[in-house]
Amino acid sequence: MVDNPVSIFLTIISVACVGIVTVSTINIVQKYSDVPDGYALLIATGLIAVAANSFVIGLNMSNSLTSFLLKIVRRRSDLFDEFMKVNEAISKDLMATRQDLRRANLENYRLQKRLEKLGVSVEESIDNAKSEAVK
Repeated sequence: MVDNPVSIFLTIISVACVGIVTVSTINIVQKYSDVPDGYALLIATGLIAVAANSFVIGLNMSNSLTSFLLKIVRRRSDLFDEFMKVNEAISKDLMATRQDLRRANLENYRLQKRLEKLGVSVEESIDNAKSEAVK
């Protein structure tokens, strides 16, 4: 029933509270009731049983709640890890694309210089490429 430190702490606090309520209930019933001590103890025991039942229900609810919250935290952590992996992959792709563009620009620059050495202007080669693409 108790599977995490928060629930263990809540259990200890709740058991202490139930103990205090038990002693106080027995004292109050014995002091302020007109019934004999045996009946007072029986009434106090009934009240304690109700309190203990409420305690167990509350403990189960708190354990379920803390488990649910821990699942949410773990899920968010998993999603954040996934986001970081995707972000890292995108960054690597961008760096590779940037390097590819630099290589392409360098190759383009070298080709332009070769064409200029041959006496062909870059604008003419671009116009020729456009006309060939249209055909």
